[in-house]
Amino acid sequence: ALANCLVRAEADLVFTVGVQMGHLRDALPQAMRAGHGERSDDLAIPVAAAIRDGDVVMVKGSLGVCMATIIEALHPIDSKPAPRVAGNC
Repeated sequence: ALANCLVRAEADLVFTVGVQMGHLRDALPQAMRAGHGERSDDLAIPVAAAIRDGDVVMVKGSLGVCMATIIEALHPIDSKPAPRVAGNC
């Protein structure tokens, strides 16, 4: 169902993390599949490298999969201070 929502929202690229999100990746159209990693560390650099001026980025995930790693990788792109996220990643 989430794949359908992303298609309707016309998302350009979707990065997925973890075994369970592999199912989402497989359900997405090929053109949306930007990358998949077992851990957020696997995707921090590829996600940051994919960002272009004017892009809107949504990071969705739990502290359990350490999505703060992705947010921290995006920080140099933005001039605003990175949000502080609790957790032990």
